[in-house]
Amino acid sequence: MFRDKDNWFFIERGKVFQAAMYYLSDTKRPLSFFIPDNDDKYRGTIFGMDGDFSPEFKDGKYSAKEHEVIFKIKPRPVVIVSNDTNNQSDYEYVQIAPIMGLSEDDKQNGQFYTELKEDRHPLFVFLPENCTKGISKESYIDVSELTSIHKSLLLKMEGKLPNERIEMTEQRILDWLDIGEKVEDDETTPNSNSFENMK
Repeated sequence: MFRDKDNWFFIERGKVFQAAMYYLSDTKRPLSFFIPDNDDKYRGTIFGMDGDFSPEFKDGKYSAKEHEVIFKIKPRPVVIVSNDTNNQSDYEYVQIAPIMGLSEDDKQNGQFYTELKEDRHPLFVFLPENCTKGISKESYIDVSELTSIHKSLLLKMEGKLPNERIEMTEQRILDWLDIGEKVEDDETTPNSNSFENMK
């Protein structure tokens, strides 16, 4: 659907989408490098290695060398965090934050679960069960994994988050990036100790 630019006007800040997302853990070295065959660039061998990122000398000058690396990818709920001027324009990329479901183990972690539900976690924004379409269980937005993806990777539009959850997400982004005006509210101010015990 979102390979078609005519549908980009549906993309709005605060809306939840299913998106094709890579595993962030796959960006940790050693990486899975794809070395293509000489006679077919779509066939080759995968090697797990740190890689040599030294510049190569070509055409009389040094330049960065491109590498092909393999990443796993799967559908995941995300929330749009970029502004609607960008979202609905011809600019091809959109900024998102991933949404993670809470496991039973997460709920057994008393400090983490309490701080999350009370909006005191420095990086995560709590989402109640069924707060919008596409969120069927208690979840959280992870603002530490903000990233840009091509709009064509948006697979399906779900619902829109309640305004107060959008506002909390915006505040957590400001806190995480250390920009903007700080909100001094003891009830929603992040607990710095949470960085030592993330989950």
